[in-house]
Amino acid sequence: MGISKLVTKNPEFHVTPLEKIVIENTEVKIQLDDIDENRWEIQFSPYQAVNVTAIDCTFAHDYFNSDCYDRNGIFHRYLLEIEKSEWVDRLQNKQVDKSSDLLTKSKHYVLPLQDIVVEVLAWNITIVKL
Repeated sequence: MGISKLVTKNPEFHVTPLEKIVIENTEVKIQLDDIDENRWEIQFSPYQAVNVTAIDCTFAHDYFNSDCYDRNGIFHRYLLEIEKSEWVDRLQNKQVDKSSDLLTKSKHYVLPLQDIVVEVLAWNITIVKL
């Protein structure tokens, strides 16, 4: 696992974010609530891969960094990016067209939510308050 870095502190995900995940064409859209119960949509486009894992089946602390904790040691949920991602490396090694730049622009994003951890490989993200 690479090292995670904080992408943004806005939005901070609600403990019960009521997430909705939609995969459509070249885009992954994740709607969720922030700590003030405002609805947000995070759009990943174009995406190359998606992984959703039950929190009980992963060690979610692998994704956390010191920016996820406040000075009182309380954990906060934010959008993270994994630098030097093993997942990207593994897919590049399996890529049929070795001359393709499909994965060279990919970033490995992680959303540690209440019951699941969502990982997306994508070139770009857009965050919209609904």
